[in-house]
Amino acid sequence: MTTCPVCMNEANNDGDRCSVCGYHFQDATEAFEAISIDTEGERAHAADQAPASLRVCYGKQEGLVFPLESDFIEIGRSPQCGVMLNDMTVSRVHAEMEKINGEWTITDRDSFNGVWVNNEAIKNAVLNPGDLLQIGCFVLRFVE
Repeated sequence: MTTCPVCMNEANNDGDRCSVCGYHFQDATEAFEAISIDTEGERAHAADQAPASLRVCYGKQEGLVFPLESDFIEIGRSPQCGVMLNDMTVSRVHAEMEKINGEWTITDRDSFNGVWVNNEAIKNAVLNPGDLLQIGCFVLRFVE
């Protein structure tokens, strides 16, 4: 038996995914189609929260909020990432966020599908409150 690193459920060794949460055990990252995001007026909806956070606006974990409690955090499919997005369109370690001189930045870690901020593919970007990040099939709102 294998233990799922996400939900800690016992899983059969003959399956490639957890029967409870769907976590893929050994697959490769899959390609995705970029989602067109309407950002007009959306930044006004960014609520005041402390610390900064990422809120899943679209994707399997919609509504989930990830507080950014340290000045460095990795985003990816790996259970070791501070922001774990469980889908095969997300690389194991897809991106990293770092707070530098009071500003949050996001950097693509050479992911398969890239990182998008407000509908633009980026390698590195400074984030503003209300920015929409697309990582794989997930859309997250940056709230500060």
